[in-house]
Amino acid sequence: MVTHKQIAEQLGIAPRTVSNILSGNSIYAYSQKTRERVLKAAQELNYRPNRSSQAVRRRRSNLIGIIHFASVAEVARKTDSLLPRLINSEGYDYMVIDMNWHGGSVDRVLDELIQARVEGVIISHMTESFGPRYVEMLAKVGIPAVVIYGDDQLNIPLICDDVRSAFFAMTQHLQALGHQRLLLMINTYTARPSRQRQEGFELAVRDFGPCRVFDDMTYFDRSGRASAWEAQPEARVLKVDLSRFGYDPRLGYYETAKRLISQSSLPDAVICFNDIAAISTCMAALEAGLRVPSDLAVTGTDNDLFGEFPLFSLTTIEKDLEGAGTAAVETLIQQIRSKQIIRSSSVRTFPSQLVLRTSCGRQAKPDESSPLYCSIPTIPPEILQTS
Repeated sequence: MVTHKQIAEQLGIAPRTVSNILSGNSIYAYSQKTRERVLKAAQELNYRPNRSSQAVRRRRSNLIGIIHFASVAEVARKTDSLLPRLINSEGYDYMVIDMNWHGGSVDRVLDELIQARVEGVIISHMTESFGPRYVEMLAKVGIPAVVIYGDDQLNIPLICDDVRSAFFAMTQHLQALGHQRLLLMINTYTARPSRQRQEGFELAVRDFGPCRVFDDMTYFDRSGRASAWEAQPEARVLKVDLSRFGYDPRLGYYETAKRLISQSSLPDAVICFNDIAAISTCMAALEAGLRVPSDLAVTGTDNDLFGEFPLFSLTTIEKDLEGAGTAAVETLIQQIRSKQIIRSSSVRTFPSQLVLRTSCGRQAKPDESSPLYCSIPTIPPEILQTS
């Protein structure tokens, strides 16, 4: 690495002069000729500033850390690609750390961020792995944090979608299409994304018929059979324990869908946790010779690219990633500039849209190849109050 001293020796001037000019220290007056000589020499020698030295001198790094998993979910990758652009637009640099690079160790990730003197941290799409203890670690060294699309129990600001209203609306849409046997397939996690999906579904079916909750071990008996669906309207929640599948959602939902579809008595519609689960369910149905949606309707969440393909034509839910990402960056920078860390579970939600394609049973016209986008209102207060 080229140093200030090396540039000064080449020009025959004092190292302090080079340091002041390259660091933009405006309290010292130098001639335009001297400034141009220093800047030209720095460029020719391929000089790069030492970020650590700058952070010590300025007492700020201008860095914002982003922590995420290399998730198989397309929506998570979209978010993690969006955040750097939004951070740059606010005049900050970013440092992205994938949890998998550190063997899933949150402690190692935080150590690296603290050593880099980041000024704030955005925690993206994390639920079970990032607990309150880690928020305390950041707070002790004066680093504020914001969560985007994660849990609401960390006592820091959360920016997310109104997933409860989205699943309420999706379930009502399937009911309006005449589906009588509805099954919600989610995971066993207790964090906000899973919890509110189930809440939205249960609110929508509360006057519909009985609703029973199963885990994937009790849904099927030892011979692999599931209890038959009754003739009247019925709703079920099936929770898949992804830990038994190495936390691989594709494998977990696919294998569960295969067992579900092997039954002689099927639901009319499966409302899936996300598009990964929905595509896995569609593949299992197609392999079994079933047609979607005439034999089994399927819906997802996230509006992944695969869902657009005619083979799936997946009905799904689209989040406002741009709005949520902008709000997350702004909320974090506000804390950085005010030097006040927010320690409260404030939640700011952004509405989503239903993306209606044919996998839900919607009868599209022959010339209607584009999906229908429908806004999702919040759940009426009277429904929440009486739930």
